[in-house]
Amino acid sequence: MPFDVRMVSIAPGGDAWRPTAVDMVVSEAAERSAENLQVFIRKLETGANFASALQTAQAQQQVILLVADASMPADPLLNTLNGLPLSNLAVLLVDAGKPAVGLDAWLAAVGGGACAAAKNAGMVSLAGPGELQTQMERLICDARRRLQIAVPPAKAEDAALSERAKAQGISADLQPTLAGPGTNP
Repeated sequence: MPFDVRMVSIAPGGDAWRPTAVDMVVSEAAERSAENLQVFIRKLETGANFASALQTAQAQQQVILLVADASMPADPLLNTLNGLPLSNLAVLLVDAGKPAVGLDAWLAAVGGGACAAAKNAGMVSLAGPGELQTQMERLICDARRRLQIAVPPAKAEDAALSERAKAQGISADLQPTLAGPGTNP
């Protein structure tokens, strides 16, 4: 379904990673977010076809959720993801270390690319200790809304009704103009 979520976790232990003792593991946070938002969140396969899976998710209008540990150096998965044009990418950067790395320092370390584009599109969130699930939920909600707004609505048109209107001399392209009190029509 469009605007469902495909998640990839680039952290020690993948989606079994628990950033801090007060956070749940990434997979549990995803399950809780899916329940609360009533959306499907599925794991994105990270094997040999990772780039292809990313492009398929992009083509299917899926939100691509990257959960990344700010303290980890860039790895091949992150480099692959960052090298693709992914307008559906939402980045949840978990910065629970001491000292904190920070979003700008992390983006500088991974370079430009899709992660920087996600930041420019407003689809990046930073989660500190104890904020994994709430920031994940907020980011998913925001990303889905932004992506849904970007898709032009389909024009609803009834061909039979248009033909009847034409037969009566009514233009189907005519847009009504409404005027309120005190305005000149």
